[in-house]
Amino acid sequence: MGTVGDACPACEDKALRLWTLTDGKAGDVRQTQCLGSALDEALAAIGAPGPERSDWVIDRSAWANFAAPLAQPLAFYALPAQARAEWRNAPPTLVIGCGKRAAAVVASLKARRKGDIFAVQILDPRANRGVYDLILPPAHDLVVGANVFPLLGPPLHFSGAERMAIAARWAQLGTEPGRKIAVLVGGNSKTHRLGNARTAALVRHLQHLDQEGFRLWIALSRRTPKSAGAMLRAFAAARAIRITGPEASAGENPYPGFLNFAEAAIVTADSVNMACEAASFGLPVHLFALEGKSAKFDRFHAALTQQGAARPFDGTIRHWTFPPLCEGARAAAEILRRLG
Repeated sequence: MGTVGDACPACEDKALRLWTLTDGKAGDVRQTQCLGSALDEALAAIGAPGPERSDWVIDRSAWANFAAPLAQPLAFYALPAQARAEWRNAPPTLVIGCGKRAAAVVASLKARRKGDIFAVQILDPRANRGVYDLILPPAHDLVVGANVFPLLGPPLHFSGAERMAIAARWAQLGTEPGRKIAVLVGGNSKTHRLGNARTAALVRHLQHLDQEGFRLWIALSRRTPKSAGAMLRAFAAARAIRITGPEASAGENPYPGFLNFAEAAIVTADSVNMACEAASFGLPVHLFALEGKSAKFDRFHAALTQQGAARPFDGTIRHWTFPPLCEGARAAAEILRRLG
């Protein structure tokens, strides 16, 4: 194996100073956390120290003052006061942002220190793409450029320690009898709709699987319509099936345990995140079609299928193997390659 300097000369002498930037949205925070964790593991693998990390949440009300393109150089002032003080004393060498508000702040930081900062933006910033050293958009967005590294989905990463913690926290799930299936239910979006007819069709499929002896675990999302949620909860209650939803607190939501102990997943076709999370755990993904259609989602489903991770769901659970998705690790490796 090569030396630290071979893999990442910038990492050889001292730890990277990493900032992550979001506006606090849970999905954006999760993506920066996953990429930060993947960087920790990638650096450890080459014998380099992990980054000195600060996670900052942008002041949304302050950001509104800098939303106009001409004002974006001043987006620096949407950072909390503590971050601005840290900037003066120990500025970051690597910045990772996620979301449109973060994109403006990352661009502002890059403008202030130019080559002293490596600027990474998760998701397409849509404007000023040339400002960033690396952009990590979903491949189905069709963003191209020398500084673009498309990912199949979000840069998810579950470290070895995180998986061990999940397995320990939800060990009782592993003791439940039956062939375990995670049923991951999204809902309405700009392009898809989970109406009563499709929910009823899903319930019929689940009834048959339950009768065949499968152990079903159902997880609802924030986008699951109330009517769909009520139908699924009624089905689960009648059959003593585990069901969870967004009302569960982070530490009490068994969703990570479902992913860890299931042998396959049924995922509604509206959700990139849930499909990728299941595929990251190596679960064969059975895509359940909803009302609606989107060229972007068609491209995503085609890529996930080509990867070997997904197939359409027709009511039958099938078993196959594929290399689990490692988009966070891929993104971390690309960051270190470009830093070198």
